[in-house]
Amino acid sequence: MASKSNSFAILEMDAHRLACVRCRKSSKGIEVVEHASLAGDWGDPDSLGNALTAFAKENSLASGPLYTVVPRHDLTARILHMPSHDPEEVDSMLRLSAEEYVPFPLHDIVIDDSILEKLPDGHSRVLAVFAQRSVIDQHVRILAGAGLEPAEIFVSTACLASAVLGTKELHERWAFAHLSRTGLEVLVFHGRTLAFSRGIVSSHDWASMPPEEVLEELGVEIRASLSSYRRESEEGLPVEQVFLDSDWLHMGDAADTLTHSLGVDCSSLTISRQLGAKGLPGDPADGPSLAALGAALTAQGRGAVRISLVPESLLSRRRSHRTKRQAIAAVIVGLTVVAGLGALFAQMHYQRQGYIDALSAQVDRIRPQSQVLIEKQRQLLILQRALDRSGSAMEYLATMVDLAPPGISILSFTYREGEGVRVGGRGLNRATIDSYSDALRNSGSQVLPPLTTTRIESTRAQVENERDVMYYEIVVSFPDDSAEDPYT
Repeated sequence: MASKSNSFAILEMDAHRLACVRCRKSSKGIEVVEHASLAGDWGDPDSLGNALTAFAKENSLASGPLYTVVPRHDLTARILHMPSHDPEEVDSMLRLSAEEYVPFPLHDIVIDDSILEKLPDGHSRVLAVFAQRSVIDQHVRILAGAGLEPAEIFVSTACLASAVLGTKELHERWAFAHLSRTGLEVLVFHGRTLAFSRGIVSSHDWASMPPEEVLEELGVEIRASLSSYRRESEEGLPVEQVFLDSDWLHMGDAADTLTHSLGVDCSSLTISRQLGAKGLPGDPADGPSLAALGAALTAQGRGAVRISLVPESLLSRRRSHRTKRQAIAAVIVGLTVVAGLGALFAQMHYQRQGYIDALSAQVDRIRPQSQVLIEKQRQLLILQRALDRSGSAMEYLATMVDLAPPGISILSFTYREGEGVRVGGRGLNRATIDSYSDALRNSGSQVLPPLTTTRIESTRAQVENERDVMYYEIVVSFPDDSAEDPYT
């Protein structure tokens, strides 16, 4: 079987037959790509595993998602009433009461369930499946030995129900009997709701038996199944119709015989044709089983009843692998971000260094012209200071003479550039000298600012020509002009 893109495979295996069907994903119906089967007699797991290894390699089962179907007779299934509509609550209640339905401890059971109908009183009708862990583990080990890992492990009852419910509604109460080579399953429906199921396993391949013996045993098992349904049913009413289907036996002639033996109308129903499946052979007996077609619907999320018995060990391994993949992906993303930031930083550094180099080159080009300009500015400043008459010795002397009040004479005048002015003279008295000092100080804000620092440094009294005179010495300090030349 060639590997196909956008496809998945359904595998069925038992001691007498290996069968697989590859389907292409479709938004509606089923599109069969290829189908293959192999008959044999594999009485132990090792021989079945060897046969599966060769079969898987020949049909490329490892290339793409793989779903498997386990038969109903390998496990226990019950249709129960549960006091809840919530799937999680239903699942918890089933796990708490699992030992009521199977003689195994909870840790030795694989459980799954599917809500079939939500009742008005808050209860639900639930299909519960209990499988002994060793059965599922052996199923997984055989697959692993062939290099296969199932994405899901479906149950034939749920797959048959999904296939049947993929057709139109038939009656209010009706039964469907499906005959495979190694077993029989009888399902009873109320409209479109599964109400009862029973699986019967055969110790031999029914296809090797004479047809009349098959029909006789088939009639016995269907009658027993319908009786069990009436005992378990609240109403106790019989079914109105029995529909027959088989993967290998033409049920047209068998319908009349079973109608007579069962006392209820029986008719053949080839559901695979009603499913609108593409790629099926003309004779249904040459194509995939009905359970495989129901599994194909379920694998695409369109199954009316979904049961999956993937063991916790396999789920844990998948979670671990998924966590590792997520961690690796996170590390890769982190490294990518770091590498991107590093590249961005390197690019920014390269651009900044390039900009610095360009500015440095421009500075080097204009440095000679700037030095010439700075020298000219320094010369202009010196010339400006030379031409500026403000603050000269003559200006200070003239101002001090103008501000001298009557009775004040100036006998000495000393001007030291950058230091200050020292004036000496005499006055009539100390009051006249103080008045003169105040006049000089007050004129500083309007005439020469350094005059605001005027202070009387010394005074002395002396008698001249029989008159008292007062000699004084006034000092004006210049501000510190030693600030650094801005052009040096």
